Amino acid sequence: AETQAGGKAKYDVADYQRLPYVYILLGVFALVMLAIGRKVGIKSLFVICFAVAIILEVMIPQIIKGQWSITMITLAVSALITLVTQITVSGFKAKTWGAILGTVGGVAMASLLASLSISWMHLTGLETEEAVMLKVTYLHSLNFQEVLFAGIILGALGAVMDVAISIASSLQEIKLSNPRVSGWNLFTSGMNIGNDIMGT
Repeated sequence: AETQAGGKAKYDVADYQRLPYVYILLGVFALVMLAIGRKVGIKSLFVICFAVAIILEVMIPQIIKGQWSITMITLAVSALITLVTQITVSGFKAKTWGAILGTVGGVAMASLLASLSISWMHLTGLETEEAVMLKVTYLHSLNFQEVLFAGIILGALGAVMDVAISIASSLQEIKLSNPRVSGWNLFTSGMNIGNDIMGT
């Protein structure tokens, strides 16, 4: 940007204009997903767009309004994203409901660990200069510890859903290949699969 100060030209360079490259990379990402995934790729793009829209158009405005607890908004949005994602990608099947229950359990555990971490380590959510400036200038009443909690949960959500559907899908394949397998053996297999995923 160029400004005139006392008859002299003054230049300020804030940063590079990256937005065009972001759009190009998003376009390439979408094309690769469609080329490789075809029908599943379309579903995946839909759920990604849905999740982004819910976060940008519902969650963030509700957080800024301050009418609801950020923790409750985060958990409600996580549940909605989980339902829409798992049902869209896998349909109304037993493995879908197993994955949804697994995701809810994983998010509940992540919520507990996030809350304990924030409390015990006295995290404020104001670790960056930008966060401090927002708190001081515009968002006085916003609880940045809860914003930090929301970031942790939304960051964990994708990984938790991946693990949940991987285990549920594996167990469904075991059940299809051996319909007489007992519930206990399925549970044991699920724990073994989960341990392998956790180990890597």
